[in-house]
Amino acid sequence: MKPGLPFLMIGVLLLAQMVCCCQTGTILSPTSVPTLSTVPPKYTAVPPVDTLPPPTAEPKTPIGSITRVSDVVMAGPEGSLSSVDNNRSLYDNDAVHVTYGGKADLDMGNGINFTLFNDTITNQTKVDNTSLEVWMNLSQGGLRGINPPGCRTEVSLLGNVKIVILGTSYFIVSDPDKGLAWIFNNDGTVQYSFGGGQTQDLPARSLLKVSSTDVIQILPDQGYSVEDFDRYATSGVTPSQGLGELLSAYNKPTPITSTPSPTPWDSFFHPKLKVLITPTNTPTIKY
Repeated sequence: MKPGLPFLMIGVLLLAQMVCCCQTGTILSPTSVPTLSTVPPKYTAVPPVDTLPPPTAEPKTPIGSITRVSDVVMAGPEGSLSSVDNNRSLYDNDAVHVTYGGKADLDMGNGINFTLFNDTITNQTKVDNTSLEVWMNLSQGGLRGINPPGCRTEVSLLGNVKIVILGTSYFIVSDPDKGLAWIFNNDGTVQYSFGGGQTQDLPARSLLKVSSTDVIQILPDQGYSVEDFDRYATSGVTPSQGLGELLSAYNKPTPITSTPSPTPWDSFFHPKLKVLITPTNTPTIKY
């Protein structure tokens, strides 16, 4: 054996032992033996994203209910309406569409009710049960409403007209194609304004006809009722057509009769004038 070879082999073994100690993080003395750890590392298990439960949505509070009376009635958020087969809840800002000869009843609580007729669209409906107030936008069509004393209903229409109802029954018809609307106050307080301007009172038993900016006509002392309007609006193709038929039936012009001709006089002799009075009023002197 060559001189120095044993020392070279011992150096190689020590170098290999130092490399192993560096990999395990253990500092050893030349005579120590490395000890391997048997405790496995700890990990927190995380489920895949697609298996996580969806976040819990806040429950929505109903503001009223809608009942389908006939044919097609749809309700829900504007843009995602669903059919009303029988009865369902209404929520804040829900819209209602009544078509194909349909009819629907809305119960907003506290005695505030609406009946919607065919070809009617409402939206932006809100309710405050504390102040007993209801807000609704009538985009088109017609409705019959009941607003008990102590409650307040506000209906917007034609983009610029605001109707406030306080303690009465009433009906409203809106025809946006013609830019006209009609409001009837049965026996309570109904107020109207244009563009946030001065509020004016509509007398009881009166029918108001308006454009989006002004009053066109007020018909006082109307002889029909909201029940009569309900009947005509239900049978008509549209509420405005039903209203026209109602007005034709109850507001017929009084026929003008001819003044009867005076009855001809009988001929008689006037004793003082000593003349004979004839039907032609021409006196004939009698000698």
